[in-house]
Amino acid sequence: MVRIKMKGLRYRTTSPKTRAEQWSVTDVLASFRTILANERTVLSYMRTALTMFVAGVTFVHFFNSLIIVIVGWIFIPLGLITVVIGVYRYNREKRLIQQVSHRKEQIRDAFSPTHQQDEL
Repeated sequence: MVRIKMKGLRYRTTSPKTRAEQWSVTDVLASFRTILANERTVLSYMRTALTMFVAGVTFVHFFNSLIIVIVGWIFIPLGLITVVIGVYRYNREKRLIQQVSHRKEQIRDAFSPTHQQDEL
């Protein structure tokens, strides 16, 4: 059981099953789309980072031109930094998605028709 108190409203106790029933199909699908978009974004970061890292190693290992070797040495840490940024942004967005979902549940529970009937 979960107890929720919104400003100016009484406590309302709901079971997880009741809260899950209040989600519409559109809300569930929108949530899945958002989660999948976040995962696609982190995979894009990983793909870019791997490309930069491999290009840097290739430039350093196979080319003798000083400028190309310098570019290779720049690409290697840029690839690693891209991984760190991608993972950081993924985790930040994941937390934000969870907070929005949790807040949405609280608002729906507080203003649901069954709650308004309980007050009458």
